Amino acid sequence: MSEIIGKKILLPLLDDYYLFSYSSDLVAQLVADGFQVTVVLRDKAIRNTMGASFAPAEIILLPTWVRVFLNRSGKILTRVVLWLVARIYARSLSRSFDFAIVPWDNRVVWHTISKSIPSLTIHNTTNFTDNELFLDSLKLTEKTTKKLSHRLIRWLESKLGLTILPRVGSIVPKYKKEWLLDKFMGLTSPNNLQGFSGISYLTVTGSAVESNYNQLGVGIAPNPTKIFVVGSPNYEHVITLKVNDDERQATRDALRVPRGASLYALFLSPSSFSQIQIREIQDVIRAVSKYRKHSWFMIKFHPKTPLSEVSKVRVQLTEISRSITFITDYTGDDWNAKVILSADCLIIKQGTVGFIAMMHKIPIISYDLHPTNYYDGMYENFECSFHARTSKDIFTSLVALETHQGREKLRRMQQVACEKYLRCDCSPCGQISEIIQHHFNASISNT
Repeated sequence: MSEIIGKKILLPLLDDYYLFSYSSDLVAQLVADGFQVTVVLRDKAIRNTMGASFAPAEIILLPTWVRVFLNRSGKILTRVVLWLVARIYARSLSRSFDFAIVPWDNRVVWHTISKSIPSLTIHNTTNFTDNELFLDSLKLTEKTTKKLSHRLIRWLESKLGLTILPRVGSIVPKYKKEWLLDKFMGLTSPNNLQGFSGISYLTVTGSAVESNYNQLGVGIAPNPTKIFVVGSPNYEHVITLKVNDDERQATRDALRVPRGASLYALFLSPSSFSQIQIREIQDVIRAVSKYRKHSWFMIKFHPKTPLSEVSKVRVQLTEISRSITFITDYTGDDWNAKVILSADCLIIKQGTVGFIAMMHKIPIISYDLHPTNYYDGMYENFECSFHARTSKDIFTSLVALETHQGREKLRRMQQVACEKYLRCDCSPCGQISEIIQHHFNASISNT
């Protein structure tokens, strides 16, 4: 341990983003383990919002000469300059820091830092839990494949034997206009997804995710990235969370659930909703209400969902039931966990909150009543829920949950799913700290 005391760790967080909510717990763990930690935030407003959560780490702001171009990186000229100033900034940081934790390795500033300092990035989403499903979501639209620019690039690739467009396995995934410029400026990745840049370390939530990355060439020779299964640091406290009867009732009261009603929690992931998606949610509510007359629904929208979409969905769901509490604010995983542990059942189609129910063995009913072309089948593939393809299947699942045999079957399924997709037998932040400690100890032993 003495060899790593005082080693300087950089966390260029930049923004207050829900997927990076692990940051304060991780900083606390690293400081407790003897590291000196510095957090980089985009500007004073972000520092005023979240700076206090990082004590006793040092907080510095992204230099103005970098921030100006980062804020305008959607334009070609400013993006070119961003690449240049980001490289200069990364090199200056490399003289002061021994290791970096970059939230993602596929954005300009983070990418350049990861190329200048030994770095680690943290995977904590449902991406790569199922390669077939995930890659299907990345397929190019027919409109893109017919564009003259795309067809011209494909022609150049075939004639010159070059790889110009991004690749994930054998497919060309969706890409933005910035892709060609980023590759020209030095993006060292075959695509614009997390973990493919050749970064030193990648942590993932479960063993199946590691295997899926391996299948796509990450973590196996000649790729230099080392992958570690640590679980999700966003669930650092959720893993051991307990809710007693009084706390459970307090949560239900806060959600305005009538006493004696069954609470069904629905977390909605889309940022926009098609009519078929809204109809699907309506059918779920109808099916549950028909089975359990005295039922109540908590419907939580994703933080990225605009209010216009929330209003559209809310109006149409209220038409079929008044027994709904709608939540639109960002609440964090700790609050999400308290709700899930206070509910009778989680009903879900896609998203990471199902992992919370999975680790705590809370009943889950997943559904694919209609083809929505938005991660259909995700939880069926996880095999951690009773899955419904029809309204009758929802009824059957609710009946099964009333029996001891049904609940035990589901618990066994969830245990297996945790072993594959979400390690929950350790402290994720502690594991990340151990990886960094091992990095330094290995470096010392090799000198």
